[in-house]
Amino acid sequence: MIRYLKEIRSEALGIHRLFAAKAGAEHISSPIGLHVLLNICEEIKPKHVLEIGAGIGTLSYSRLKYTDAQVDMFDENAFCQGQLK
Repeated sequence: MIRYLKEIRSEALGIHRLFAAKAGAEHISSPIGLHVLLNICEEIKPKHVLEIGAGIGTLSYSRLKYTDAQVDMFDENAFCQGQLK
C-alpha cells in the first residue's frame, strides 16, 4: 500500500489528516477512498448527493469542499449526528 500513497491527491491526504484527528475517526474513509471520491466528483460533477450513513462527515466534507453539489446527509447514530453539525 505504501507505494500507492505517492500517487494519492494531496487534497485527499489533507482531508484524511483533518478527520483522523477527530473523535469517532476510527471508521473514516481511507486516503485512497477519498482520492477516488474526489476523482469521481471531478469527472461526474454531481449536482445533488444523498449520503446515508454519513458518519462524522469525512466524505460529505470532501464533496462540499470540491464540488458545487447539494449534499443531504443522514446518520442514525447520535454521536455522528453531533459531529455533522
